[in-house]
Amino acid sequence: MESSEIISVLADHGLIHADSAVVEPLTGGVSSDISLVSDGKRRLVIKQALPQLRVAAHWTVDPVRNRYEQAYINFVATFEPTAVPRILYSDVERSFFAMEYLAPPLENWKTRLLSEPADEHTASRTGEILGKIHAASWDREDVKSAFDNTELFHQAIPTSPLESANKRPVSKQIGGAWYTAITVRRTFS
Repeated sequence: MESSEIISVLADHGLIHADSAVVEPLTGGVSSDISLVSDGKRRLVIKQALPQLRVAAHWTVDPVRNRYEQAYINFVATFEPTAVPRILYSDVERSFFAMEYLAPPLENWKTRLLSEPADEHTASRTGEILGKIHAASWDREDVKSAFDNTELFHQAIPTSPLESANKRPVSKQIGGAWYTAITVRRTFS
């Protein structure tokens, strides 16, 4: 989406003042366009799923996955609201949503864990949140049906050595392990 369209949609819904709004693309998105929108008083983040991933190979994934991401954020917010950003607006037709901007000193845990030695507090908090997510979703039919997106999973993650070789450089062992894990899960679920 063009910056002018983003500003127009957000202003129409009362989220920003269009006359002073600026859209700044954020880096790092492979599967989505992510932008910071600011009007001088309010800052929020826009995330729009891309149908074609930004990788060397031709790799498409249905942008409907954006709805699952929103549903997941909303689900986690029901029991651990500090673990996810608040969704402020959703546009199903354009496969994007606006969420609160989490300003510094908050950090991206993945970046932190990959760049520094892990500290006990971060590891403990990560485990605590993951435990809550599993406890809240374990063996719940409503959650299973709400997040039944196996087809999208297969589009997004190579599940066989052949798919791995064609889409991205993943070893045959890893591709085979994914395929085995999925097969075992389907067999015993």
